Amino acid sequence: MQITFEDQVKTLIFFYLEEYTSAQRLFQVFEEDDFERKVIAPEQGIKKAKVHLGFDLNHPIAKKIFLRDSKGAESPFVNMILSSGQIGVLD
Repeated sequence: MQITFEDQVKTLIFFYLEEYTSAQRLFQVFEEDDFERKVIAPEQGIKKAKVHLGFDLNHPIAKKIFLRDSKGAESPFVNMILSSGQIGVLD
């Protein structure tokens, strides 16, 4: 994925200032609105990806993060996120 830290910051600020409720809506705005696509979105465009997060249920910060393209199964990431003996809560 070709996205810089600056691109991430601009996108997150825009997401929260506009109070979008989903990343899907943000992608839709980038496709439909010239201003957002030219000023906010990365020059190379946005490649859709899926993220897999591993949280400790007692802490709100992700401990493990995995990115992949938008195709494929989620089950291979379960073994990478959970350690032996841990219980997972999956959605």
